[in-house]
Amino acid sequence: MRAWLQSNISYLTGTTEPVYGAEAIQPVTATVQGVNPYHTLDEDDYRWSTPSTSHVETQVFYIRPKNSNLMCFVQLIHSNLGSWTTTAQSTCRIFDIDNPENDLWTSTNLDQFSFENDRTCFRAANISIDLEGNHTYRIRSSVNMDSIIDIVIHQESPPFKIGESGTSNYGTDPTKPWASMKHVFWPRTRVEGNIVSKGKVIDVSGSGLFVHALQNGKPQHLASSWEFALLQNPRYTGVMMQFKTPPSYGSTIVNVGGLVTNDKVLAVTVDNTIDHVDVTTDPETEWPEPTRIAYDWVGKDAETYQKPVHLSVDAPLGRRLQRIDVLSEIPTWLRGFVHNVSGTKPFIYQYLTPVTLKLNIDGEEIEEKATLFNETTFIS
Repeated sequence: MRAWLQSNISYLTGTTEPVYGAEAIQPVTATVQGVNPYHTLDEDDYRWSTPSTSHVETQVFYIRPKNSNLMCFVQLIHSNLGSWTTTAQSTCRIFDIDNPENDLWTSTNLDQFSFENDRTCFRAANISIDLEGNHTYRIRSSVNMDSIIDIVIHQESPPFKIGESGTSNYGTDPTKPWASMKHVFWPRTRVEGNIVSKGKVIDVSGSGLFVHALQNGKPQHLASSWEFALLQNPRYTGVMMQFKTPPSYGSTIVNVGGLVTNDKVLAVTVDNTIDHVDVTTDPETEWPEPTRIAYDWVGKDAETYQKPVHLSVDAPLGRRLQRIDVLSEIPTWLRGFVHNVSGTKPFIYQYLTPVTLKLNIDGEEIEEKATLFNETTFIS
């Protein structure tokens, strides 16, 4: 019994993954060294990939409603773990910074789902996410009566990806990758509409960010930790995404980011850094939870790739919005076994903090107030 269970848990958690070394990953950041990393999206970037093998593919719409102290996101997850079954799940989160008792979290498995219009639109029972003209998403959802969604997401600034593909590949033969990681961004969006949260209509019109991500492979094989930052104010939006591979791929760090204004990409950056300046041990998880993080976006202007661009934020983190136990939905005995066998113990820490951004564009210094939403994810 133990041998059978361990072999199956190993399959799910990646404990049998050999050590290939850093040469077995081709980071997207390496493909753009010395050249402008900024690329706009092509037609394929607007489609769902929907691999039939192990993967997790997500669309996440981050929303900061105007004239309120709320932070929201709507997410669709399409996944296949172990090639046994493909599932789709919808989540909705509303953080009320002033009144956390009003926070909302719903997660709903979806039935009868399909991809339509050349895989640019998603449909399931009582939910639709439709792409209109490659610049607008319309989301309607009544799959969970605690979070009824009717919103429109408009692309406000140009979208971007890193390099021609936006993709990091895994494998010992670069011409035949066996796994990949891809991100494309709508870094600044305009949001219109409402979410009915437990019977209360909430106007979530405001600004936001859209990210379409694909982990084409077992997620725990591809990354051992993640960092995400969304920096917003009326004039600027900065986004940064970083993952660190497990030791099987040399504990390689891949960091991508960008800085935009309303109608212009100022810079797409790949020489970024994230520093957990101060941490404290979370007694319940034993992870080193950050209490202060420094972010640095480093690159050159997207238009000419001649002018240096540096954006920095030193953020003593505010109230922890949420700590998500990723394994919380599996049985307790199995959760402990997964951790003991593989060391996999995934938790996501989320924060929202008022900060000061410091921007330098070709010697011109700008300092403004902003809001930072960030996530730190520990996996193994």
